Amino acid sequence: MNDRLRTRLLAAVTLLCLGAAAWITFAPERRPGRAQRTDLADQLAAWIAREAKAGDTGPLLLLAPAEDATDPFPGALAARAEKHMTRAGFSPVVVLHVPYAPGLESSGEPLSEETLREALQAHPESRAVLSLVGLPRLTTPLAPAGGKPVRLFAASTVKMDYLDAIPAGVVEFVIGVRNDSAGGTPGDPALGELGRYFTLKRWP
Repeated sequence: MNDRLRTRLLAAVTLLCLGAAAWITFAPERRPGRAQRTDLADQLAAWIAREAKAGDTGPLLLLAPAEDATDPFPGALAARAEKHMTRAGFSPVVVLHVPYAPGLESSGEPLSEETLREALQAHPESRAVLSLVGLPRLTTPLAPAGGKPVRLFAASTVKMDYLDAIPAGVVEFVIGVRNDSAGGTPGDPALGELGRYFTLKRWP
């Protein structure tokens, strides 16, 4: 092999390596771990939509967290939920990004009741609310002024120990994150494979 051919081959290999490195660096959603989480978000959103369409549909208010570049799951779940809820018959689906307030974590409420009710007052046409930012300690159903109570669902990675204190008739179901997922214990059969990672809380 002459020096000119060897030089060309080395240059080609170098360009190939640089291209691969750039693809990995600037396309994080295609990394195996991140792709798995994105698929999980789609599966969870599809499950929520299937459950929700069993009742009345109509305009839906989707409370989504502010996008976080270091953790794509919440943003992916919001995007997938918007798609699946629309396919399930909820229309229009209005996505409202609610900033997460770290100060609320000490009280155990990832979302204040005031913020939740203000969001609904700003969208009184909503017949259902899907919150991806948790729930406050609600005691009465959500309803626009003088309107019929809306359906309320939630799916959140934030722990909410007070869910049992919320009366029946306020929330339909809440999806949470399993704390014992590493232990290999069976999950809620209603969730199927998703039960490996999530919990399900229903109200009568």
